[in-house]
Amino acid sequence: MRRQLFGIGLAACLMATSGCATLFAGGQEDLTVTVQQPASATVIVRATNTDDQETTTGPVVHHVMDRGSPYAIAVSADHYYSTMEVTKVSVNPWYWADLVPLLVGTVGAIAAGGDPNTSGAIAIGGDSAFVVAILIDIFTKNAYQHDKTNFTVNLRPAPR
Repeated sequence: MRRQLFGIGLAACLMATSGCATLFAGGQEDLTVTVQQPASATVIVRATNTDDQETTTGPVVHHVMDRGSPYAIAVSADHYYSTMEVTKVSVNPWYWADLVPLLVGTVGAIAAGGDPNTSGAIAIGGDSAFVVAILIDIFTKNAYQHDKTNFTVNLRPAPR
């Protein structure tokens, strides 16, 4: 009986941690570009790996369509030096929490008196929850994040 309760509790923990990056840091990611000088500058926000692009004048809040793609932010205006910055993509720290089901399943199998490789449902539950969590975060692109999401630009005047 005690072993069954432990298995049920373990299964609940595994389900609660599936897709951690999606659950805790998923959703919309925005790139915000504020132009201080000149206010009428042209801002281009473009994903380097997809067709996601926005061109506008002045400040912009761009809704990122692909978290896994670096974005180039270019700002230009007549009689000013142009500038461009490219975001870097890194692994979302919450993505690493997807390893919890694998660790809990292995530790749980050992604690229940079995071999983690042959303990049936406990070990399989941990492994499958691990795989599901990883796949959820990868397919939703929530396994990734941009290193910088807020940009303030002050273009320098060019000689005339």
